[in-house]
Parts: sequence; C-alpha cells; structure tokens
Amino acid sequence: MPRAWLSRKDPHHLRNGLLRFSGFTTVELLVFVAALVIVASVALPSWQTQQERKQLRESGEQLAAFLAETRMEAVMRSQVTSISWQRQDDQEWCLGASTGEHGCDCTRRQVSADASCSIDGRLEVFTNNDLRYPGILESIRGDGSLSFNPANGKLLEPSDEIDMLFISDRGRFSLNVQLDGEGQVRLCSDHSNTRLPGYRLC
Repeated sequence: MPRAWLSRKDPHHLRNGLLRFSGFTTVELLVFVAALVIVASVALPSWQTQQERKQLRESGEQLAAFLAETRMEAVMRSQVTSISWQRQDDQEWCLGASTGEHGCDCTRRQVSADASCSIDGRLEVFTNNDLRYPGILESIRGDGSLSFNPANGKLLEPSDEIDMLFISDRGRFSLNVQLDGEGQVRLCSDHSNTRLPGYRLC
C-alpha cells in the first residue's frame, strides 16, 4: 500500500504515521496572557462601576417602597400609620411601621411584644439584612418617627421628614431616600461629585 502520505518532507506527520500536533510556543503564550491582562484591566473597572450603581439603585428602591406602602396603608385604612427608626451603625439599623401616632420599637421582632411594629398582626420591620446589598446605609436623618395623615397621605407634622443616605462600597456614588412633609418619597443625590447617574440632585 502506498505510504506517500507519510513523507518525511511533511512536517505535520511523524514516521510512524501519527499526526504531530504542534502546541503554543512560549512567546505565543506570553502574548495571549498579556492580551487577557489588558482586556481584564479594561473590563474590571467597568464591571465594578455597574455593581456600585446597582447596589444603590436596588437598595434605594427597596426603602422607597417600604415608605410608600406605609403611606398607602394610612389612606386605604383611613387610619393613621407611623414609621419609626433606629440606627447604631451601618450594620445595625431598622425601620418599622405601625398603626396609630405613637410609633413603635423596630428592635422588637415579635408581634406580641409591647410597642412592636406591626399592622394587622403582621410584623412590619425593615433592617439592614433585608437589603439585597447590606452595609451601605451611611446615615438616617430625622427625629426617629413620623406619622401619615389618612385624609391625604401627608405627614401629620410636616417637619418630621426622613433622609437616608446610601454610599456604595467603593464610595464613588451616593443616593438619598427622602420623605418630605407632603408624604412624597424621592430618590436623589446630595453631592454632584458622587451623584448616581439617572437621579437628580436633592
């Protein structure tokens, strides 16, 4: 049988008839690794930026929804509802919702406890652990509690506002969740140099 296909002149075959597969050279591997490093150095900062923005957007929307729902409860029930809050540090804080003007203690996690935060026997407490991205709440400004007027959804005391400041992990972006005397919740940024794209300045 002719064995011309095993010619020694063909560098891609061995004498025993098996194909010889050539691998990468050291130079080729170095070029490949260098290309990966360049791509990673360009893509990583962009990915980190997107993650920081996502942290703030989702956290802000979660808190805004909690405030808006408590306001809506007052109007729907024709009954005063209140929000109370406490904060020790970035990791230890809570907000609680209840009926009536006296507020509640959001550190009490049982409905049966005195002054617990509940509506219709349902515990209404929001903590750092409920955030999709915990540990980024920098501060809460306000008197510790506020109440909604069931007639119009405004605050019973217009001066009882709340302002929660979130700062992303790397500190490049910030977002405020504010509730004003009109009972309106808004998301905005306090500082132009850390303003989250898509949100106006407060």
